[in-house]
Amino acid sequence: MAISKQETQKRFNHSYEDVFKGFCDVIPRIGFKLISNDKTNGVIQASTNISLLSWGENITIYLKKEENSTIAILKSSLKMSTNIFAGDRHMKNFDLLVNALNEHLNTDEIQQNFTIADELRELAALKNEGIITEDEFKIKKAEILNN
Repeated sequence: MAISKQETQKRFNHSYEDVFKGFCDVIPRIGFKLISNDKTNGVIQASTNISLLSWGENITIYLKKEENSTIAILKSSLKMSTNIFAGDRHMKNFDLLVNALNEHLNTDEIQQNFTIADELRELAALKNEGIITEDEFKIKKAEILNN
């Protein structure tokens, strides 16, 4: 017999805001439907579609802020609890969500690092061409690195 409800949790070493936005971005990308999101309370609701062996699942994600990370508690329930073939769907959906979010967060981080490096190269070129002074370079470099 299928387990109609399951729960798991995962720690992400990213800010609450990044994890919340990330989940909201990846849910539709992986083929799930974003039902609702409440950033203040840290609750995101989604559902999966009907498949060959399942009537779909309802997924609720609860986010909890930690000092340097965010805890995501993922809860899943079958839309039709008598479906004896869909018991393994929960973990597959959890894995799909977590992997998509990790990829999303890492891609954003890489893109941000490239942007900062590009800005610093551009700034160094301006200094080398004599367009800005050494002092202006240092001030602007500090601004870029602190943002």
